[in-house]
Amino acid sequence: MAKQNKLSSFIDEAKLHWKTPAYGNYVPIKEILGYGVGGMGVKFALALSGTIALSTGNALVGSTIGIAPTDLQILQVISTILGFAITSLRAYILDNTNTKYGKFRPYLLYMGIPTVAISILFVYLPYDNMLYWQKMAAVLICYNAIQLFSPFYEYSYTNILQVISPNTQERTNIISVTNIILSIAPTITGLIVPALAAYTGGLDSIETYRYVYPPFCVFGLIIGYFAFYYSKERIVQAKSHINDVRFFDAIVKVAKNKYFWIKNCAGWIGFLEGASGVVIQWTYMYGRPKEDLAQYGLVTTIIGNSALFAMMFAPFIIKKIGKRNLLILCNLMNIVLLLLLLPFYKNTILLIVLCYCNGFFNAFANIYNPSIDADMKDYQQYISGERIDGMFSTVGLIGGVIGMGTGFVVPAIYEKMGLHEDYSVLYDASVREPLIEVLIIASVIGAILNVIPYFFYDLTEQKHGDIIKVLKIRALFEDYANGDITDDALADTVELIHHSINLAEEPLLPVGKDLPIPKGASLKEKRAIYKQRRLNAQHNSEINSAKIVLNEMNKFSSDKMMQEVELAKAVYGAGVKGITSGRTIDAIEGFALKNPNMHRKASKLIRQCRKCAKKAKRYYKGSDIIPFDRNKLIEADAMPENTTAEKRMRKSAVHKAIREKSHYERAAMVYLDAYRLIKQWEDYKNYDEIAGQYSAARERANEKKRLEMEEVKRLEEIRKAELESLKNSKKSGRNSK
Repeated sequence: MAKQNKLSSFIDEAKLHWKTPAYGNYVPIKEILGYGVGGMGVKFALALSGTIALSTGNALVGSTIGIAPTDLQILQVISTILGFAITSLRAYILDNTNTKYGKFRPYLLYMGIPTVAISILFVYLPYDNMLYWQKMAAVLICYNAIQLFSPFYEYSYTNILQVISPNTQERTNIISVTNIILSIAPTITGLIVPALAAYTGGLDSIETYRYVYPPFCVFGLIIGYFAFYYSKERIVQAKSHINDVRFFDAIVKVAKNKYFWIKNCAGWIGFLEGASGVVIQWTYMYGRPKEDLAQYGLVTTIIGNSALFAMMFAPFIIKKIGKRNLLILCNLMNIVLLLLLLPFYKNTILLIVLCYCNGFFNAFANIYNPSIDADMKDYQQYISGERIDGMFSTVGLIGGVIGMGTGFVVPAIYEKMGLHEDYSVLYDASVREPLIEVLIIASVIGAILNVIPYFFYDLTEQKHGDIIKVLKIRALFEDYANGDITDDALADTVELIHHSINLAEEPLLPVGKDLPIPKGASLKEKRAIYKQRRLNAQHNSEINSAKIVLNEMNKFSSDKMMQEVELAKAVYGAGVKGITSGRTIDAIEGFALKNPNMHRKASKLIRQCRKCAKKAKRYYKGSDIIPFDRNKLIEADAMPENTTAEKRMRKSAVHKAIREKSHYERAAMVYLDAYRLIKQWEDYKNYDEIAGQYSAARERANEKKRLEMEEVKRLEEIRKAELESLKNSKKSGRNSK
């Protein structure tokens, strides 16, 4: 009876919030489910294009079409070079998209059709009647045509999650629900495709790709439109906000982010880690009868489902040991499992078990990688003062250049071990098994190299929390100075500061060996001391966080910082034209003579000033630096785009304004940095005035929240009454019958 009541209550709650979201949320259940079903369609639509890859282990392009491993890497290098232009074009288009449908949703409407069409065309080309160079040309053209459209289609779906709700927790819940729904697609294809492949000649037969995959793609294309019709973008930003960070400006800013380089270097030097990913596929394709392909589908489905348990456990493990430690643990377990694979890969049962365990540990990356990326971008904002999101992927193209060279290693291994363009040699165990063993060893080496950089990754949850607190304080002063502060933000940040002031005065408590365990202590006493150590450590970390907050608040109280402010005043006083006239350098040198302890800082500024002068000479043809008028960018972005000609004119105007802004910021960097420091110093002097408004702001914020809750409750009561009335009318109708 209790279960029935819970189920009935759950159904009533679902009906209540089917079209109207719960209090504090933004997305109704109808939109969440529609978005999830649409995601399942997107996965189905991309099923065939996902099998087309220019990698040595790709069954379709390598084994079925017959492109040799080294030639595949050559095609990959060419595609990488073309990819620079394609990626830059895509980033530019996305950053300047502003339609009635939103920023990302339009591409769900238009980009799925060419993606599916080109994928089907790819597999229907008459490869049997082509010369080898014609096959290579066809693969190169079709692959890059797919890369022109499919990322728009896939990224637009995933990027909607970033703007579907401004509520972080709600966004997390939506990610969890929609991932469960959309994972149905790869589960179905992973189970059914190998089973049907047994009747179409196997996974290395072109007939499988011509007749098994296309129905899934067309079906997915149709239901993928659910994501377009049942989703809404809720971007939280000022109406005048325009994304205007150019490629080279992003490189300069990201170059100072050590965590970006740690994460990317791990991938660049650990490129061999995935070499053994073909082991279980080759075992079933070449080492077992074709009748076992149905079993292969079941095996891949089982291995794929290992991710479910990792997704369930990840939040608890991260809370316990942190993202960085979980990443290192998973990588070390990956090394151990790869080493175990070497002696046991011939035993199918043990091979499946080891692959399942490896899939379990690798699946944790689906949780900690996005979290690490988010932390890394928060750190970027902390060190540079600017939020850079999408441009990280553009800067990451550096890895594509490195991959041009490292990508030849695995093909060289293939050819050295006897695998050229004819993959049928893998049916011979004397060729297949030594090659698998070499690939496993290569994967172990790659996994070891991949984990090494992360031992230098020190952006812990505690450190990230401190960064967020500092960013909140900076936002408080900046928003207050601009007149954009809200009651909630003012009250919450002032409470954070007051709490930090009180906490910082408390003494540090003993931890570790400073809190020793007495000799002869009982097990209960030992546990009590261990618990006290943990509590003391947590208390000490909170005190350290409070001190970081106070350091930010009091940073202009130190003599050194005030000297930097005075130096900034000297630079700012020389004016932006002083960079080219020499007045700025004279002002810096004069300040350094009066303050010898600032000589190093002054020397650095002089070098930067000379670089700025060179850029000014290049950008402004030897004349004075012309300050950028931001209204140009706002006006260009607001230009109409109803016709093709208007769209072209708007795009040209926006691009010109962004270029002028970038030139000004590069040439006037020393002047602008000085202005920002002076502005921050002036803003921080407003704290007493801000704190004086705390009580009134908290009272207004609480009253606003109370009224909102009352309104939501009123609407929920009305909806419940409507549902109850509907139930009663249905019940009376059944009774009358």
